[in-house]
Amino acid sequence: MVTLSEILAAAQSGDRRATLEALRDQIALVIDAPSTTGAELASLARQMIVVTEILEGISDGQAVNLVNDLAAKRASRKPGANASGRAASGG
Repeated sequence: MVTLSEILAAAQSGDRRATLEALRDQIALVIDAPSTTGAELASLARQMIVVTEILEGISDGQAVNLVNDLAAKRASRKPGANASGRAASGG
């Protein structure tokens, strides 16, 4: 059983695979809980699909660090571009 503190620890470690695996396991536990409603089940199933697809995209030998990944994405942005990718306009 995965606890929220284990998910937090994985996230704080910066290990993307460990974080996603902990999330996947937690989602599975909630899906399996008898108290989970139909609406919750639908949402959780979508989240499970996304998490498992991301995990499949990470090769087993590849160490991925969330902090370094985010820094690389920020560094690759063009100066003057906003979050939507459009150039900032002067007022």
